[in-house]
Amino acid sequence: MENYRKLIKNIGLLSISSFGSKILVFLLVPLYTNILSTYEYGSYDLVITSINLLMPILTINISSSVLRFALEKNINRNDVFSVGLKITIKGFIGLLLIIIINWILNIIPALNDYCIYFMLMYLVSALYQLCSYYARGINEIKVVAFAGIIQTILLVLFNIIFLIFFKLGISGFFIANILSLLLAIFFYCVCLKLYRINLFNVQNKNIRDEMKNYSRPLVLNSISWWVNNTSGRYIVTWICGVAANGVYSIAYKIPTILNTLQSIFLQAWEISAVQEYDPNDKNNFYGNIYHTYNICNVLVCSLVIIFTKVIAHFMFLKDFYDAWKYVPFLLIAYVFGAMAGLIGGIFSAVKDTKMYSYSTIAGALLNIILNIILVKSIGVIGAAVATLISYFVVWCIRILNVKKYINLRIRIINDLCSYLILLLQSIAMIKFTSARLYIVEFFLFALLIFIYRNEIKKLVEIVISNINRFTRKRE
Repeated sequence: MENYRKLIKNIGLLSISSFGSKILVFLLVPLYTNILSTYEYGSYDLVITSINLLMPILTINISSSVLRFALEKNINRNDVFSVGLKITIKGFIGLLLIIIINWILNIIPALNDYCIYFMLMYLVSALYQLCSYYARGINEIKVVAFAGIIQTILLVLFNIIFLIFFKLGISGFFIANILSLLLAIFFYCVCLKLYRINLFNVQNKNIRDEMKNYSRPLVLNSISWWVNNTSGRYIVTWICGVAANGVYSIAYKIPTILNTLQSIFLQAWEISAVQEYDPNDKNNFYGNIYHTYNICNVLVCSLVIIFTKVIAHFMFLKDFYDAWKYVPFLLIAYVFGAMAGLIGGIFSAVKDTKMYSYSTIAGALLNIILNIILVKSIGVIGAAVATLISYFVVWCIRILNVKKYINLRIRIINDLCSYLILLLQSIAMIKFTSARLYIVEFFLFALLIFIYRNEIKKLVEIVISNINRFTRKRE
């Protein structure tokens, strides 16, 4: 039971950090839209998008390698951080060259307007990610949680100071982000005593090559996920126009809720997958986690599909309301993405990042092909269907290949039946209206409950047992 408690504890700590930051940043949106012009906010979004694309390329995703190797008990963790920092700095030098080239050729004018902020935002973002991954690798999850909370509170405070009191506009916006990340990095340095690490005294001379070999395939993985998530929008714009893409893009707002929950779990899972790795899975830890996680994703997805129109009524106003049609298919895609991510944690445990990446690349290539074919054939909804199919293929490839490393006991027939029911729910949302729709939807949801009735009963019993145990301790 100790392995389950560790996982739940890490999920709890990471939830405090992630949810707090997302809620506070969400509350700042009215402030940004009131003070910044559309050009200014668009320029900021361009800078952040560029950083998110460039960072895994220029740093060869070394932060992921730092997390994985820091979890190893027989490796000097100082060496791990030292290698990560050196490669991060080299990546920053690469960014400087890109900025100079862009300045000379004026390829992206908006980046030239804010090149200093672009440079500083990249640096603090890369260092913050490095420190965060290292802290997770040495099992300092509390430090990660507190650093996230501190960074968010400082971001809110600095935004108020620089945007409202000093009225610095987009400059104040950038300064607030840079300072909040910089002080959070300082917090990591103090708590983890990073200032004591000698960057020039690496004991294991082979560690650098091992870490680079691990992280290099993840660069393609990051780019491929980026393609999976965004290629549909470009193709919809190309074939159907900018307005159609505006409606399609807004449809992602609801699945993003699921994605937030999934990302928190997968951060905690990546640690447990390494620490508890057992190729035979004698205690069925991996199997139980996979099964429970799948059931939770399927049931939440099913409920959100049922209430998609209701949620859209409040979230998607005026011409954006039609976006609800694409939401169910994107929700199912995110379920497959979640399950593929969980299996990815196992590939990380055995350091097979090549299979991790090949599956994502296959999905990305298929996504592009299907998007072109389906969007031309059936319109915007084809992009959502293409995304669903590509995520399904990524999951299939990983579920077939993970058997090489672990005896993962899953109930594949039940799972495939549940995925089929989710697909039927999505089709029903489009085909039926009024009372008939909800009769069909709740009938299909009841079928899911029936399929997983024994598992749900066990989960409820475990939750009640833990609540009773906690209550007795409090007394």
